[in-house]
Amino acid sequence: MRFDIPVKTMWVTWFGSRLGAATCIGTQHVAWILHHHSSSYCLPHVASTAYSRLSDRKVTSFSRSAFTLFTNRIHKRHYGIGTDGDSDDDIMSDSEFESSGFFRRKIQEKDQLEPLRVNLYPGSNDDIIKKINEANSVQEVFDQIERCGNHPSAEHLSQAIVTLWDLQKVYGRYGYDCFMITKNEINQFLEKILSHPMFEKISVCLMAVCEDLNNSALSSMLLYLSKLGVSNQSPVMQKLTLVCMERMDSFNLTALSRLSVYLRDQGIKAFFIQSKLLPLIASKLDECLEADEFYLMSICFNSTKRLITRPLLEKYLALVQKKINEGFFETCDPRVTLKVIKVLDYPEFSSRHKLTQPLMLCLGENFHSLSIVQVMDLSNYFHSIREPLDIFKKICQYSVNIISEAKISGGRPDILCLAPFTSVKMRNYFERLIVEQLDEKDFHEYIMVIFKALRYFKTSNPKLCDAFWIKSMNSVEEELKNIPLHFLGMKEMTRRKVYQRYMYFNNNLGGTYRNFALERTMSTLLMEDLETCCGLMPNKVASMAAFIIGYSSREGIPESVYEKVISCGPQFSIYDTMSISRGIQISLALNRKNLQRKLMQQITTICRMLDARTEEFLKVCLFFFSMFTEI
Repeated sequence: MRFDIPVKTMWVTWFGSRLGAATCIGTQHVAWILHHHSSSYCLPHVASTAYSRLSDRKVTSFSRSAFTLFTNRIHKRHYGIGTDGDSDDDIMSDSEFESSGFFRRKIQEKDQLEPLRVNLYPGSNDDIIKKINEANSVQEVFDQIERCGNHPSAEHLSQAIVTLWDLQKVYGRYGYDCFMITKNEINQFLEKILSHPMFEKISVCLMAVCEDLNNSALSSMLLYLSKLGVSNQSPVMQKLTLVCMERMDSFNLTALSRLSVYLRDQGIKAFFIQSKLLPLIASKLDECLEADEFYLMSICFNSTKRLITRPLLEKYLALVQKKINEGFFETCDPRVTLKVIKVLDYPEFSSRHKLTQPLMLCLGENFHSLSIVQVMDLSNYFHSIREPLDIFKKICQYSVNIISEAKISGGRPDILCLAPFTSVKMRNYFERLIVEQLDEKDFHEYIMVIFKALRYFKTSNPKLCDAFWIKSMNSVEEELKNIPLHFLGMKEMTRRKVYQRYMYFNNNLGGTYRNFALERTMSTLLMEDLETCCGLMPNKVASMAAFIIGYSSREGIPESVYEKVISCGPQFSIYDTMSISRGIQISLALNRKNLQRKLMQQITTICRMLDARTEEFLKVCLFFFSMFTEI
């Protein structure tokens, strides 16, 4: 069985990570929005009694600054709220939306990718390792492993795996450049690799010799096998994890950083291993770190940020301050500075902003040396703190220059990412780019990007809006058809990138634009989802019901949806409460005249339930505030 997919390296560009703002929306039920004075993101520790009073106790009087300080000290877990990356069920920001991981990988710049295959065993004289390094296709890698017979060495196996991962990235970049390869085809490519008999042989042989791997190769195997799609419950991954735990104390920063990245997305069980990593990471802080070491240290901190203690954070911040005073960030690689800013951008670190501004100024002084990738990252972090102003001006000027070049050389879809940083005068140019992208095979990968561009320009072209929303809905449904197995809630999660964005888009234009075909079709699909097991999950119910409530007829909310909202109400989180509030807000705005009695009664009952739930949130908030004041 041969594996005939040759690949070649192509140039690409990349759009940065999600913008950090998290704007809380709601009606009268969620009226207190605590806003940090030195940043623009809104904390989700939000609640209001909305005309009702706290029944059992009087609200203690305190200043806004004291309340802000207090909420900064309360961890989100007290409210059952996920932090960035915890869950796909967090409410989307009213200003920005998260870019898909696939889109981020697709347009990642070539010079940002480490040549993994040549760094694992540098300077090796082994003929097979050299041949694997030079492989341009998956089949060439498999052919070299087949040459090793039944007992390939640990070095050969580990080199093969990092090369397979490198080829997968090259294949993704090639797909972006030629606009012919979609996300589903990338997944099929990985499935072909994992189900190939030769890859199964590699896994079995690796399990037998994994103890012969050096520390760098050991951590690489865990990380890149996971990225290739090997299950964490597989025997080879279990064996590698055990060997890692035995050797962890002797890991250098490179191995620690790879292990921390692997553990980042492994759920609750990974916290146990991460807790053992923290003392090792802390011990490295005492060493004199060079630029590359500081970069790896920041990766470790970013991957374990949920477990970082205050003393450890203060130690890291002191080191950052020392490096700033020494002028370290004025001369180091910009990726080091950006990685530190990413760590400091974590909302739980309340003292981060006093260091972020000087770090961004260091990047501003060397703006000419930044790549488009780094500029997009910098703009994302700027949205979190809204300062310094000089950075914003430079980002805008950079966007103007890039777009001017694109006008001459021809438009590219990645230019759409720059829309929010350009003048409204560019509207016609971007509308033409959007029209071109609507007919592309990989359109569904650009839904988020096109949405942001249309929303920013507030286009008055209804035909373009209609085409975008109908195409978005159809492409999402087509994507679902091409996925053979669906996990619980997957349909809702996939459709959410259309229906929840539509709610924001419609609200952003003041209700002047509506696509009734999308509203009817999506409401029907979501009601079908509510009748499945997905309808037993309160966060899914809140998200889907918000859309159905917002765009239901003036005759009333469907009875089955109404009953599910009432029954799940006591389990709603703050985000769920805000989602339902938004749906009610839209419904009342669209039905200002001739509001039917049944709809009014249903909304009133839901409002009472939301008021009761909000009162519970406030009581929890007051409880922790009283504990805070006593301390």
